[in-house]
Amino acid sequence: MSTSDRGAMRVAFQGEPGAFSEAAAIQLLGDAITTVPRATFDAAFRAINEQAADAQLAPVENTLAGSVVRV
Repeated sequence: MSTSDRGAMRVAFQGEPGAFSEAAAIQLLGDAITTVPRATFDAAFRAINEQAADAQLAPVENTLAGSVVRV
């Protein structure tokens, strides 16, 4: 099933609604996306495997968590 079959692209991010990462996702991908907030970076990365999101937006660095590097 493609994203167009489901509707808007779902984009996971770490944080609460209104967080900087959510604003960045909307600015980068447009208002038509559906944002998927997750409590932790690990949960945000898992969202794609769990089919809760089509894409994931993560910063390179976070002021509270430090580096957010994933290999």
